[in-house]
Amino acid sequence: MERDGLSEVIVVDSSMSMRGILESIWFKMFVNKLEDGDFDVAVADSWIREIAKPHELRDWLEKHEYRPSTFLSGPVEKLLKRRESVSIVTDREGLDSLEITPAKVRMQKVEDNPDVLLLQVSRPSPK
Repeated sequence: MERDGLSEVIVVDSSMSMRGILESIWFKMFVNKLEDGDFDVAVADSWIREIAKPHELRDWLEKHEYRPSTFLSGPVEKLLKRRESVSIVTDREGLDSLEITPAKVRMQKVEDNPDVLLLQVSRPSPK
């Protein structure tokens, strides 16, 4: 199920390259908007580190270190086994780490923060 173009599960890339984005005003406002919905947030880099509700996300990020690597394919594939689609908040490094086939990927740049990429990854439709 999607609301406002977002899947009910949102993957947040928690790798070191995302630090500036995750500490930005844009991200704080993004999380505030999520708190109005029934979203789950999967914090991931090379694996799923946590699944939390949006109101728990800021505390989790403050208490845990950013990791140096990004390979979002594994976490996203795992989530797609149980869901039709996932949304991803990432950067160019995270996008480059996605090697999911076959899958449909839509990308949206964020006007206020050009380093942010919002991705929508969906399982392919059965033929």
